[in-house]
This record gives sequence, structure tokens and C-alpha cells, in this order.
Amino acid sequence: VDTAPRRPRRELLCFEEEGLLEGISQLKSDTVRRQDLLTKGTEELARLKLLISLGTDRRRCHRCDLAICSLRSLLSCLVQVCEATEVNEGDADLLAEMAKILASVAHVDAQLAEMALWLGEGVARGQKK
Repeated sequence: VDTAPRRPRRELLCFEEEGLLEGISQLKSDTVRRQDLLTKGTEELARLKLLISLGTDRRRCHRCDLAICSLRSLLSCLVQVCEATEVNEGDADLLAEMAKILASVAHVDAQLAEMALWLGEGVARGQKK
């Protein structure tokens, strides 16, 4: 005869649901992280392919080729910022999106890197509240 106290069925279901919800949340955040990594890898691959194709033309120096790649990255960033502001108008996630976009071009300029860091810290503080 089992004398151990049993949890009521409802209490057990609530406990299982909480575990499932937590697991789903972790899987969603992992998926977003993986998508971000895939996007960054794809962007870097495109940048390297552009640099290779620019390097085959002998009319420019390597420094000019790098400047063209950086300019293209900045223009892409500008397009992303415009799209994000249009889609997320009045949304609290706008700053997080801006921080992510700026982080993708932080290698171009130290001020952009500083701004991306600053925005990222602000977003992190806002999420803690």
C-alpha cells in the first residue's frame, strides 16, 4: 500500500505546464540566437565574396576595396534601420532591433561600435525592470 501523499491532478498538470512553457521559451530564444548567427554568417560570406570580386579588378587598391565593402555594409544597415522603424513604429523592441543592426556594422567604425554597445546596455537594463 502506497502511503506517500499524492499531488492533486490539477496541481500536477500546472507543474507540467510550467515546465513545458519554460522549455518552449528556451527553445524559442535558442532558435532566435541561431537565426541571428546564420544571418551574420550569411552577411559575412556576402561581404567576403564582394571583397574577392573587387580584388580581381586591378584598377583599385586593397584599401579602396575595403572602403567599398564597408560602405555597402553601412548602406545595408541604413536599409535595415528604415525597415525596422517602419515595421516597429512605437514598439518597445525597436531599440533592441537598432542595437542588433548597429552591432552588425560595428567593425566599420569605432563610433558605431560604441553606439551599438550603448544601445545594447540600455535595452538590457530596460528588460531587467
